[in-house]
Amino acid sequence: ENNGRTYWYYDGDVSYEFGYGLSYTTFEYDNFEIDRETITPNGSFTVSTDVTNTGEVDGDEIVQVYVKTPDSPASLERPIKRLKGFKRVTIPAGQTKTVSIEIDGSDLWFWDAENEQITFDQGTYVFEIGPSSRSIHGEVEAEMHGKYKPVLKTVVAEAENLVMNPGKSTPSSVTASLSNDRFINLSEADVKFKSNNPQVATVNKSGKVSTHNPGVASITASVRYDGNTVSDSYVIKVMPDLSPKSITVNGSKITGFSAGTKAYSYLLKKDAKVPQVQATAADAKTEVEVEQAGGIPGTAVINFVDHNTNQKNTYYVNFDVKSFSDEFNGTLGSQWNWIRENESNHSLSATSGALTITSEPGDVS
Repeated sequence: ENNGRTYWYYDGDVSYEFGYGLSYTTFEYDNFEIDRETITPNGSFTVSTDVTNTGEVDGDEIVQVYVKTPDSPASLERPIKRLKGFKRVTIPAGQTKTVSIEIDGSDLWFWDAENEQITFDQGTYVFEIGPSSRSIHGEVEAEMHGKYKPVLKTVVAEAENLVMNPGKSTPSSVTASLSNDRFINLSEADVKFKSNNPQVATVNKSGKVSTHNPGVASITASVRYDGNTVSDSYVIKVMPDLSPKSITVNGSKITGFSAGTKAYSYLLKKDAKVPQVQATAADAKTEVEVEQAGGIPGTAVINFVDHNTNQKNTYYVNFDVKSFSDEFNGTLGSQWNWIRENESNHSLSATSGALTITSEPGDVS
């Protein structure tokens, strides 16, 4: 039946219906009840039944409640039935248990596409009880009357920037919607903001967040509307300024120093003393740790540390001995010898200060 409809409307034969399951025992249902004859979208009610384990072994049964709305106009094309509650119960062999399933009236809604909101069909509601959508052992009825009174349900709080440095600010954005999915005008509600860590960040009445010190703060927006209050939070992370103000070597600033360059190198004369490195941070609250080089060659390590966030920024100053030229015109030592020498393929003078060797095809064994 390719009519374009989903399983909601399909009533043909199926291999395994919704809710189907197997068991090592059998169950019987009896005494189907509903605790009120009239239900509303704004209250709850309870459907109950007695379930008896008629088999010889203990077992679990999942009692399911499906709802149908026979009074709904055919033009609305409501689903054949909808699962609105279930409960799993363990019943020893030969025993009976009463299973009660509470259903919230507000959960019986349909979506009104034309008005873009939820709606509740008035009239008779039939609640079918059984272990699956096709295995129904009993049913109860109630009349739906009354209009739904939506309540504040969802609040979403956000900020344009969630990671900032001290001394910055960002605005908050808040939206709130009712249980019928309609957004409310916040001018009709009471909105309050609060920071759980004012030392890190504060927030004013309009939701503007101002940062002060490194760390993390949670900003909460609470919306009160028609007697109900719902809140939401977001986290602001204030990053420390771990950049260096200066790094000096033996009291002199590094030539061409830039905070974006993390490593520097010095070439020193042979037998030079290990230079001393000092540094200052751009932020006076940032701790500076300097590990001096242990020798030459060696490396001085500078860490700019914020202990509130356990973050650090590391710079390196490398020291090594400056290379120097040496004479390369001495006589070949007796421990060395040429194998199949070709004087035209090596030269100490073709390139100044270098030995030039031109390779030839062949091998050496």
